[in-house]
Amino acid sequence: MRADMTWQERAPQIVIYLLLALALIFVYLVFMAGQFKGLTDVNAMDYAQIGRNIAQGEGFTTNFIKPLSLTRQLSLERHPDLTYPPIHPWLISVVMHTVGMNDRAVALASGIPFLLTIPLILIFALWLFDSRVAWLAVALYVTNIAMLGYSISGLEVHLLALLVTGLLMVLYQYAQHREYRPLLAAAAGLLLALIYLTKYLWAIILIPILVYLYYVSERRQRAQAMIVLVVVFLVIIAPWCYRMYNVSGNPFFTWRWYETIMTTRTNPGMTLYRSFPEKLTPLPTYALQHPVEIYEKFRTGVATLYGVLPKVGGAYVTAFFVVAILVPLGTRNFERLRYLLYGMFVLVFLALIVVMADPRLLYPLAPIVTLIAAAFFYRVFLPIVQNLGLREQRRYTTLAVSVLLLSQIIPMLFSLTTRPGPGETTTREQFVTWTREAKELGGEPIICDVPWLSAWHNDMVSIWIPKSPQDLKRIQEKVGQIPWMLLTPAIARNETAERTRQWAQMWREAIVRDILPRYGFVVQERIGDGSWVLFRKIPTAPFEISPPESAPPVNSSESES
Repeated sequence: MRADMTWQERAPQIVIYLLLALALIFVYLVFMAGQFKGLTDVNAMDYAQIGRNIAQGEGFTTNFIKPLSLTRQLSLERHPDLTYPPIHPWLISVVMHTVGMNDRAVALASGIPFLLTIPLILIFALWLFDSRVAWLAVALYVTNIAMLGYSISGLEVHLLALLVTGLLMVLYQYAQHREYRPLLAAAAGLLLALIYLTKYLWAIILIPILVYLYYVSERRQRAQAMIVLVVVFLVIIAPWCYRMYNVSGNPFFTWRWYETIMTTRTNPGMTLYRSFPEKLTPLPTYALQHPVEIYEKFRTGVATLYGVLPKVGGAYVTAFFVVAILVPLGTRNFERLRYLLYGMFVLVFLALIVVMADPRLLYPLAPIVTLIAAAFFYRVFLPIVQNLGLREQRRYTTLAVSVLLLSQIIPMLFSLTTRPGPGETTTREQFVTWTREAKELGGEPIICDVPWLSAWHNDMVSIWIPKSPQDLKRIQEKVGQIPWMLLTPAIARNETAERTRQWAQMWREAIVRDILPRYGFVVQERIGDGSWVLFRKIPTAPFEISPPESAPPVNSSESES
C-alpha cells in the first residue's frame, strides 16, 4: 500500500489481506485436521517432553535419558538435557500453557512459525520484485507438501525457516540503507543468535554472513559491522553458554557433536548414545584413527542429502531455482544476497554431512528458494508472451501459473485423501495405551527401547536400552538399581542396525514363556497383544547369567507390532 493513500482507499486492500490471511489459516487447519494423527517423530516427542518439563517449572530437563549422558550427569531425576538448544522447547512450553500439554500443542509450535513466515515471504518478494512474484511465491509455499508436513510435525524446521528468512531480510536492508547499518548489523546478530539457540549446527552460516558484510560495507564500516554482529551474537547466547558450562564444563557442549562419529562401523546407528564408556575418544582423535570410516560416513551423507535439493521448494518448483543460479534476477544488492544464500546452503550441506545427514535441516531455506523460483518463472515466461495482445497475455499467464500451482497442489490433495489401509491394525493409539499400562503395572525409572514414547506419553524417567548388558551393569554401579525394563518388537527390528542381539534374544524368549532372571530381570507382565514385555528387577538375583545359545522359535505374527 502506498503511503499517500487515504483510509478509504486502504480499507478494501486491508480487507483483502485479512481474507487471504484467514484463507491461509484455513488451509493449515484443514491440513492438520486431515493429516495430524499425533506425534510420530522421535525428535518431536523428545522436544515435547522437554517443553512440558519447562512448562511444569522443572527447568530444561529431560525424562528421555541417553546412557551416554549419564557419563556427564549421574542424576536420573531432573536430569539436565545436554542435546538440544532451548528456543524450540521453550516455544512448545509457551503453546502448552495456552492449549494444554498434548500432541496438538507441540504441532502448533511448528504451525505458528509456518504461518508467520508467509507474510515475510510476501513482504520480501514485494521488496525485491512485484506483487505477481509475491503472491505466486506465497501460493507455492503454502501448498508445498513437505513444508505442510513439517508444519504439523512438532519439529523446529519452521522456526528456523522464520528466523533465516528474517535474517536474510535484515541483511538485504543492510545493503540498502547505509545510515542504519550499525542497527541492522545488531539485528542480524540477534537473529543469528536465535538461530544458534534453535539449532546449533546452523551457526556455521556466520562465516558467509561475515563475508557478505565485508563486501557490502564500505571500507570504514567493515570492521564495525562485523564486530557489532559478533558481539551481539555472543551477548545473546551468553546466558545459555553459562548454563551449559555449569552442567557440562563446556559452554558450547552438546551431545549432537558426537553424532559426527555415529553411523560408522565402530559406532553403528545410535549405539554411541546407548553406551556408557569409561572414557570418550576425542572427536579429532577418532577421525584420525578411523579415516576410512569417516569417508564412508561422508559418502553416505552426500547420497542422503543430494536428493533433497529438488524437493525443497517442491518437486517442479525447485528446478526454477536451480536454473536461476546462472541468471541475474534483480539489483546488485539482491545478487549479493543470492551469493550469500548459496554459501549458506553449501556450508549447511557440508556440516550436515560431517555431523548427521538429516534432510529436514535443509528445508529452512525453502522460503527464499520458493521466492527465487517464482521470480525466475516470470522471468522466463513473460518474454514469451510479451508480443501477444493484452487479453492473450493474461490468458496464457493464468494458464501457466495454474499448471505450476497444480503440480504443487496435487501431492497435497492426495495426502488429504489418503486413509490408513485395513491391515494397519496396530495404531499409534495402541502404543500410547500400552506405554500407560507399563506405567500402571510397573513404575519408574524404566529402561526402555522406545524411551521417547514413555517419556512423552507417560511423563516417566526412561533410560534408553544400553548398548550391552555390560553397559547396563556399569550404569547400575554408578546410579543404583533400575527396577523396570520394557522391551517391544522394535528391539528385534533393530537387532542388526543397533546391535541389540542380546536384548532381542531376551525379548524373544520372554514373549513365549517366563524366563529365569536375565541380567537380574524377570518377566512381570506381557502387555497389549503380548509383544510388549515388562520386566521386573530382582535385587538379589546375580547379574551375570549367560543366555542360552538359541532362543525358542517365535511365531512371526507374535513378533510384529
